[in-house]
Amino acid sequence: MNRWRRLGLRARLTLIATAALAVGIAAGSVLLLRGFATSRVHAIDASTRPVVDNIAGLVAAGATPATLPVQAGQSAQVLSAGGAVIAVSPGTSHTLPLVGVSVAARLAHDGPASRRVDQVAATGVNRVLARVVRTGAGTEYVVVAESLQDERATLRSLRRFVAVAAPILLVVFGVMVWLLLGRALGAVTALGRGAEAITDPGAGARLPLPDSQDEIRDLAVSLNAMLERLDAAATRERQFVGDVAHELRSPLASIYTQLEVALNEPDAATRFELLSGTLHDTQRLGGLVDDLLTLARMESDTAFTSEIVDVAEIVDVTSTDRLLVNGDRRALARAIDNLVANAHRHAASRVVVSANRAAPGAIEVRVDDDGPGIAVADRQRVFERFVRLDDARARDDGGSGLGLAIVRATALAHGGNARIEDSELGGALFVLSLPAAD
Repeated sequence: MNRWRRLGLRARLTLIATAALAVGIAAGSVLLLRGFATSRVHAIDASTRPVVDNIAGLVAAGATPATLPVQAGQSAQVLSAGGAVIAVSPGTSHTLPLVGVSVAARLAHDGPASRRVDQVAATGVNRVLARVVRTGAGTEYVVVAESLQDERATLRSLRRFVAVAAPILLVVFGVMVWLLLGRALGAVTALGRGAEAITDPGAGARLPLPDSQDEIRDLAVSLNAMLERLDAAATRERQFVGDVAHELRSPLASIYTQLEVALNEPDAATRFELLSGTLHDTQRLGGLVDDLLTLARMESDTAFTSEIVDVAEIVDVTSTDRLLVNGDRRALARAIDNLVANAHRHAASRVVVSANRAAPGAIEVRVDDDGPGIAVADRQRVFERFVRLDDARARDDGGSGLGLAIVRATALAHGGNARIEDSELGGALFVLSLPAAD
């Protein structure tokens, strides 16, 4: 077993394929030789039966000829019940029967058989047929034998041919399999070397594509696509880490500065004001961390609680129909709160929140405002992490840039989506669509 494992994949596959072919050739050869022998025996029986029937008819009619009519290669005798030879064909013994009377009776009952016969010109194994004939003188037996010498010689020649041709065929097949596997596995080896050379998907290096249009090329294309996805994921991760560091740096720097000044500030009122600003920045930092944890929870595969939730209760609107969804009540409430807070942050004076059954199987929460609205080109980008269309104002009012990202992640986690449309109030219309509960 260890020696087999030490063989390369190419050698193992070649040996397996060659062994399978060898088994197939062996089984096919056996079937061929046996089929040939059987077909020849059936052909001899078919040619011998008319001769036996013809002689039996002559004997039954009392017209037994002195020389029995047979075909070339056949021998015939008519035997009496006591085993005496009554008539023979040319070249057949006049005194010694081809088979004994008991054997002739059994052959007449059971059918033809192959037996060794020495009383004919073609001594050796013959195919022997017999008939029982009832005459006025008693019971007589017609026996016809045909030599199997030619068939056996042909069968021996066929066996020698198979014994010589089969190894040659196996060698040729093994060489062809070895060469074909070398070509196919060479592409796999090239892919492996290319994979070893790639240390950073972001560097742009990709696996080489084989020239052949086959499954190996499809594999290389799939692996390159995977590398592209890994590169994109790594880019997003680096960007995310940079964004988080940038977002955390501002409140941390502010906290550090205010604490440092407060330690050296003799005036109690000013020190209190500085400590209040530190508390505000700490709360802002805590909110940012909470948002990051919420977003990570929504975007991961970890299961959250699922229950029947009435969206109308969360939105606190009056509805004639219960707007039920399957989901996490806290996550849905936070997503809706984020939409409302975002609308209030940008609205001029009005924010309208509503919920309704938009289509069969869909529940929608709609938040309108009369603010400046969002350009069509930015309506997908605002759902990304740390994206602020008005960065300075968002920082001043405590926005982390993660609120809308949490909304989209929550919608996707519940099998829904979030989108932006034009509001009838003149601003933006945020729509949170969720699948209705069964």
